[in-house]
Amino acid sequence: MTAIEFVEYIQYLSDELLREQEEKQEEQLFNVWLHKVYDKTYPEWKKEIMKSVNKNNKKIKNNKKMTKEMEEKAIKKAEKILGK
Repeated sequence: MTAIEFVEYIQYLSDELLREQEEKQEEQLFNVWLHKVYDKTYPEWKKEIMKSVNKNNKKIKNNKKMTKEMEEKAIKKAEKILGK
């Protein structure tokens, strides 16, 4: 197997795993809707849920990294809690 074939194989596996994950997520969403939601169609509910998920993902991405000072304060607080 050449390097190019190997890379193509890895890409194929990656694509298949992603597709499988998406199918599983879709099935789980459908089951939640089927057993818990009675006032909306599946497409309406899914659109609402995905909008909420995307909003949360944006918030996570926009979180700032801790400064050194913030890290030191967090470490000191944790050490106090642990009694060190």
